[in-house]
Amino acid sequence: MASARGIKRVKFTVSTRKITRKIQRVNARAMRELAKEITTVISKKIGKQGTPNLRSKPGEPPRRQTGFLQAKTVAEFDGKNKIVVKTPQYGVFLDGGTRNIKPRPFLRKTVHDRKPNWNRRYRYYMRKFSKK
Repeated sequence: MASARGIKRVKFTVSTRKITRKIQRVNARAMRELAKEITTVISKKIGKQGTPNLRSKPGEPPRRQTGFLQAKTVAEFDGKNKIVVKTPQYGVFLDGGTRNIKPRPFLRKTVHDRKPNWNRRYRYYMRKFSKK
């Protein structure tokens, strides 16, 4: 029978620096994968072909005329736990509208509608990449 005096404490020491680095690497990888998904979704949103006679109507995403907006609108991981969506200047004007142009939302609406889905995808990637 063991007495209370016979119990010894066991200490486990783990380098928190190693754990922190691994979490940062996993987080960065998950964020880069998520940025790729966001870029794909936004690209599909503005990928419908338009013609000079068939332009987008106010309230719907802009239609593709030259492909420049679709090619230059990308989501990138900035390395500081943020995903930044970059778009040409006129993409911002199309998304929010101006005095003369009614808004054709494609960025804010897409991000707002899919945010819960992307939160789930982020958690999925964190689990997936942390197992490796």
